[in-house]
Amino acid sequence: MKNIVVGADIGGSHIKAALIDLDSRKILPGTENRGYVNSSGSAEEIIEAWSSIILQSLKGFPGCKKVGMAMPGPFDYENGISYIKDLDKYEALYRLNVKLLLADKIGVCTKDILLENDAACFLRGEVFAGAATESKATLGLTLGTGFGSALSIDGTVRDAELWQRPFSDSIAEYNFATRWFVKRYREVSGESVDNVRELSLKVGSSSEAKQVFLEFSRNLAVFLRDNLHDIPLDLFIIGGNITGASEHFLDELRFRLTEIGVNLPIRISELMEDAALI
Repeated sequence: MKNIVVGADIGGSHIKAALIDLDSRKILPGTENRGYVNSSGSAEEIIEAWSSIILQSLKGFPGCKKVGMAMPGPFDYENGISYIKDLDKYEALYRLNVKLLLADKIGVCTKDILLENDAACFLRGEVFAGAATESKATLGLTLGTGFGSALSIDGTVRDAELWQRPFSDSIAEYNFATRWFVKRYREVSGESVDNVRELSLKVGSSSEAKQVFLEFSRNLAVFLRDNLHDIPLDLFIIGGNITGASEHFLDELRFRLTEIGVNLPIRISELMEDAALI
């Protein structure tokens, strides 16, 4: 019997799932499914959205009974309890046993559901088969609805938990994710955008949009310098939805890091969303 499991990646507003062949460590063609999730909805609504997509992928191999999920934190991954609070996503799940709720919906045992930090899963995928295969010490950042981070040192990957570090007048989570771009553009222009993709389309005609991306680069460079000065890294890898606008901030980020004495290569994820699934 083939060694097949479901891999699922939970984003701030979506879920993606697919069947994974653990022997080849590849996604089975035709089994990928993606769906929108209202992360501000009720616990029942969120679990239903997740379960629906996972069940669609399970149809591709009915004998499969094991599920691995890349989940944002803070989270008790072993016991399946969510501690996400005050982060504008999945707050309805606070202190609930997500593993138990999912097991009931998709018809598997709780022991057959493995939950791991999403940023750590992303970096594991890149270390195994992506942009960090030759690196010994990598920092992986996922930039999107939230700010995820993970460290890989000699092949051992862990959540770096940079999201909660202080920066400016708040924490990193509020300065290096979609909400910051939306808020900052409104402050400097008086206009509104819904997301970073929409903002990126304005760069050619809006000096304020360009300014926001430049500020983001400067801020991220300073944050990385101040928080990683004692870790001997040899590579930065960036993933997440915001990398779709990397042409507007990546060169500036490289320049700012070099300017303040951080001389490390920066690469965009090769596997993107597939990294966490694998």
